[in-house]
Amino acid sequence: MEPAAERAATRYLDDLGRMLTPAPPVQRAEVLAQVREHLDEAFAELGPEPTEAQVRQVLADLGPAEQIAADVLPATPPATPLLARAGLPWVVVGLMALGFVPPFGWLAMVLGLVLFLVSPLWHRAWKVGGTLAYVLVPLLLWGAMRLGTATDPSVESPSVLMPSTFLFPWLILLVPLGWVVVAVVLAVRVSRRPRPTRG
Repeated sequence: MEPAAERAATRYLDDLGRMLTPAPPVQRAEVLAQVREHLDEAFAELGPEPTEAQVRQVLADLGPAEQIAADVLPATPPATPLLARAGLPWVVVGLMALGFVPPFGWLAMVLGLVLFLVSPLWHRAWKVGGTLAYVLVPLLLWGAMRLGTATDPSVESPSVLMPSTFLFPWLILLVPLGWVVVAVVLAVRVSRRPRPTRG
C-alpha cells in the first residue's frame, strides 16, 4: 500500500477504533480487522500509485466511520427520567404510609405529595383530582368527627373547632390512612395505563 493510501487507512481506522470503544474488545478487534482487510484489497486494485481522488473514493465507498460504528454498536434506549419511572407511584404510597411514623412522618407525606405533583406519570386532571382528594380527606373526617361530637349526649359543650378528646386520636390516625388510600388509587391508575412500546 502506498504512503498516501496507508495514511488515509490509518486515520480512518483510528477514528473507527475510538468510536468502537464501547464495544467488547473482541468484537472491536474483529471489525477493525475486517475494515483493514477491505481497505488493503481496495487500494491494491488501484495499482502502485493511487491518486488522492482514488483514495478518497475508496473511503467514500466504504462509508463514514460513524455509520460503521452505529451499525456495530447496539442501540441504547434513552434513560428514563427518575420522576417518570414506573416504581415512583409506589414510592409515593410508601411516603404517605410513613405519615404514621412520628414525629416527622408529615415530612414524608409532604414529599410524597410533591413527587406526585411534579411527576409526568399523571395527567393534569389526575393531579388536580388527587390534590382535591388529599384536601378533602381531612375535611371530611373532621366533619364526621365534629358531627359525632355534637350529637354525643355525654359532651355538655362540644368544641366548635375540634372533635372530642376521645375522637381526636382517631382523626390523627385516619387522615394518613385516607391519604395512603388515595396514593394507592393513583398508583394503580398509572400502572393500568398503556405504555408506548419501543420499536
